[in-house]
Amino acid sequence: MKKTHFLIAFALLIAVTLASCSKDKNDANNGNNNNNPGNDSVTFVINGGTFKNKVITFHADSKQAQNGAFVGNSGYLKINLTDTPPGGTSVNTTLDIALPHAATGKTNVSDPITNNILGGIDKKAYFLLQLQENGDNRILDWDHKTPTQTPGTITVTKFESVNGVVEGDFQGTVVDNYVNYVITKGHFVATRKS
Repeated sequence: MKKTHFLIAFALLIAVTLASCSKDKNDANNGNNNNNPGNDSVTFVINGGTFKNKVITFHADSKQAQNGAFVGNSGYLKINLTDTPPGGTSVNTTLDIALPHAATGKTNVSDPITNNILGGIDKKAYFLLQLQENGDNRILDWDHKTPTQTPGTITVTKFESVNGVVEGDFQGTVVDNYVNYVITKGHFVATRKS
């Protein structure tokens, strides 16, 4: 009888230990370990409007076709990360980046993108944020008429091959409806799709 109680207690102890180790491993993978493809995420601090030193963080589902880093044949880099749930249509927060190069390095917002052979709106480097403020949808972008009023930088710190990671930082001033928002400590991780 004592042997049975001992074996049951020992089995429970091992089960609790294994569950604890498994949870620690999962927590590590779901935390700030953003160096793995599929852990697409964005974080930044925003000031302006009703935001006062607000930290915003969101994760993007890398399995959704629109999420990730995309390189065209000409070396033009486009990054899109959104927190739209799978099968959902509503978007709460989005980061959209366009860069003239597909490599590590620093780019100023409004630098020309001359190698975008598709044309369209991406003729200048930028980062754009879509988010909710007091129930209103905000599209925070650089000022196209007076770009000196909305300076900013985007720095790619890691650029891996397809299925790897594109990672970097962004900061600057963006505007919506004549209200300036200052973005600091911006950081993104995106799975490279092409």
